[in-house]
Amino acid sequence: MTNSKSRYQDLVSYYQSGKYELLRKKALEFINNFPDHYNGLIILGISYRQLKENHKAIEIYRDLINRFPNNSAAYTNLANIFLDMGELDESIEYYRKSIKIKDNDCNPFDGLGLAYTGKGNLEKACEYYKKAVEINPSFERAHLNLGDNYRKRGMYKDAIKHYELTNYKLSKSQKLECHYHLNEIDGFYEELNKLAKQDKLNSLAACLSTHASQRFGVDNIYPFCKNPIDFVYHESLLNEDDFDEDFITNFLEYISINKPDFMSQNLLNKGLQSAGNLFLRDDIVIRKLKKIVNKKVDDYKEKYSASIEGVIKRWPMSYDLYGWVIEIEKEGNLDPHIHKEGWISGSIYMNLPENEGTDEGKLKVGLHGANYPDDGKIYQNKIIPIRTGDVVIFPSSLFHETIPFKINEKRVSFAFDLMPK
Repeated sequence: MTNSKSRYQDLVSYYQSGKYELLRKKALEFINNFPDHYNGLIILGISYRQLKENHKAIEIYRDLINRFPNNSAAYTNLANIFLDMGELDESIEYYRKSIKIKDNDCNPFDGLGLAYTGKGNLEKACEYYKKAVEINPSFERAHLNLGDNYRKRGMYKDAIKHYELTNYKLSKSQKLECHYHLNEIDGFYEELNKLAKQDKLNSLAACLSTHASQRFGVDNIYPFCKNPIDFVYHESLLNEDDFDEDFITNFLEYISINKPDFMSQNLLNKGLQSAGNLFLRDDIVIRKLKKIVNKKVDDYKEKYSASIEGVIKRWPMSYDLYGWVIEIEKEGNLDPHIHKEGWISGSIYMNLPENEGTDEGKLKVGLHGANYPDDGKIYQNKIIPIRTGDVVIFPSSLFHETIPFKINEKRVSFAFDLMPK
């Protein structure tokens, strides 16, 4: 027993250090010696999840639920995977089962908050985040999520209070955005100067710095991408070996047949956005699409390789790809926004209603959006003349939107982010 305890603690250390390949190897060795060790199997499943082998993790957790139905951890971990994949209803089901067994664990409450956020119920999500921090007042991830919840509802003062209680992910940049919305310019620049000196860059701080430099006529001090409009990559994929009209047809059929869960998206008018990361799905169409996106990401980096901007020079050493589908109906559109957790973002246009001689359905990029204060200034923008089969890639700090169209046809695009680990 002592040996199993010692070796299990080694697994925990590998997990905490982010050495997931080594964790998987050592966890498999551990389970070979201790095949019924519940927590050992849990951590093996976690290694599979981190390595994007979700089908193996799901198999482990379902088996644990069958064998140990009164232990909550497998329910929570299974719910986490469904949440990753955008299967929101299933994630809610398993989080609730976990809480029914153990109601003093903050993690499933936080997960429920994320799931209900995906479904667009921010008030209900807020209740679960509050419960998570009630159980564990130092739970930084829940403070971040609670801050995000208040920010999305325009409650910027409340959001700042929770961002100040966490260093998790983009908390400081989200706090920066709250100061900007509140027109607290001294606080804004105090925070921005701190962020500009940090090793890790992010697109939200970059976007805010660019917007403020245009608004106030001052230098852009954030070293990410001074003018992201100059870094828009646009080309047709129809000449690529792995991409043609048959692939587009196969992709559209895949989405129609498999019907991913769709999430609430308040920026999207007369349209739907798939929930979760489609790249986590193990299907030949998705695997082929990921290969295409990876190649275009490499092409993008090569095209701008001579640039001294941080978006290129400080390219992340390791990253994940996150992908989703957006379907827009006649007269619908997507309002201007950025991808806060991305480094570069892009879209592949699978079906574009085209009205020759107009900009209907096209992509518009620019330096203003998100209801930021504009002081009546004119901000640079540009329309990208996309067609079906095109790809567009740009820094994630760049605002982008879609132009409404009158043709009675569905506009379908596959959007993606490169997200630093």
